[in-house]
Amino acid sequence: MAKKFDLKLKGYVGGYDFDSNYVNVLIDSLGGSVASAFSICEAFRRHGNVKVHYVGMNASAATIASLGAKHISIATSGMYLVHKCSTVIAKWASLNADQLRQLIEEYDKQKKDMEKIDLNIAAMYADKCKKDKQALLDLMKVGGWLTAQEALDWGFVDEICDLPGDVTPKVTAQVIEDLSEAGIPLPFSVQERNDSRVDKIFSLFASFSAPILNINN
Repeated sequence: MAKKFDLKLKGYVGGYDFDSNYVNVLIDSLGGSVASAFSICEAFRRHGNVKVHYVGMNASAATIASLGAKHISIATSGMYLVHKCSTVIAKWASLNADQLRQLIEEYDKQKKDMEKIDLNIAAMYADKCKKDKQALLDLMKVGGWLTAQEALDWGFVDEICDLPGDVTPKVTAQVIEDLSEAGIPLPFSVQERNDSRVDKIFSLFASFSAPILNINN
């Protein structure tokens, strides 16, 4: 479910607003690969002078990617979500006892690997938020959407500000599908406005869910 996030180039190329020494990054993404997010985070950190601005609904790997930035802001209408990592499990087979035991062992190893990844991510969030790592693990377990103000209160972002061109996030059918595939809930206010047809869509996806290594977040 990886979404692109864009560098914004305005005006004269090489001007004050687009220079390799000073990089502004716009993020509007529901997430994707944890490995890529780690790489982006470190690229921002090595650069040393990257500023990130969030608009729309941002979750998972998109929140990890920004952690290496020097300054993080979010639009007033922006939404922010952190949660425990997940991976797709698809197994349809007839297994004997020995094969089932082997499968359980494989899943148990995946579970332990993912727990380590969650601990690493929680430590990164805790460093940014200046909070205890367990508090961040607890928040990741809940996996609920935060408003811009809540994201600021937690310390995930440094500032709430609206820039020209910022837009209010829209929950389209594609967004609903993307969120469902990643196991990410809709914001509560949006859930209240959706009819039973949407509820049926979520129920259908839930019926295929399994314990969540392309690892996604």
